[in-house]
Amino acid sequence: MSLRKKFARHRSFTSNLTSTHQVQARFGLTQQQLADVLGVSRTALAMDALGERLLPIAAVLGLDALRRQLPPPVGEALPLPVAESTPGPEDQKTLAMRLRGIAIADYPLQNQQERLQTRLEQAQARLQALPALHAAFPEERGQRWLNLFEEEARIWLEHDGSALLQLTLRRKVLAYEAAEIRLLLGEPQGQGLPPPVVDRRLHG
Repeated sequence: MSLRKKFARHRSFTSNLTSTHQVQARFGLTQQQLADVLGVSRTALAMDALGERLLPIAAVLGLDALRRQLPPPVGEALPLPVAESTPGPEDQKTLAMRLRGIAIADYPLQNQQERLQTRLEQAQARLQALPALHAAFPEERGQRWLNLFEEEARIWLEHDGSALLQLTLRRKVLAYEAAEIRLLLGEPQGQGLPPPVVDRRLHG
């Protein structure tokens, strides 16, 4: 299955996506939701994204209104802080095992943090785009869709904001501990956490 077919709204906004997929990623929309507001079938939208069929002019204008709300590409997240001093090594084997344990603990937290961050960015993007989109979709169907579009965004902001703060704090604590262990081991700083050992049997 191709990357395009596997695309989901939970992906973060990046410039290497097609413009249709950028709209989905920016606002957290499924392909069906986007097709509904444009008044076309999901199949027609997918074929347009692949360059195999053109959308009706009304759908093209609606999609263009959404595309105009896309921001320029954003940079990567800032690196986590690391310690500066370098004391001598202490109990190398125990510290190395702890460093690996930190990586295992951090791995699911990082995935959760990225998902929440993406959804909050999508919620903010929705609210910022609402005035222009209300003007672009004045018909009753479009206004109903935009009301749901806004309601879902506000739910995300309310429920995900505090969860993201807690996850970020937990990851900072783990990153600080990992940095201190690296200092004790005499390892270079700024490498991030080591990759966790993943049991492939659990991932089919």
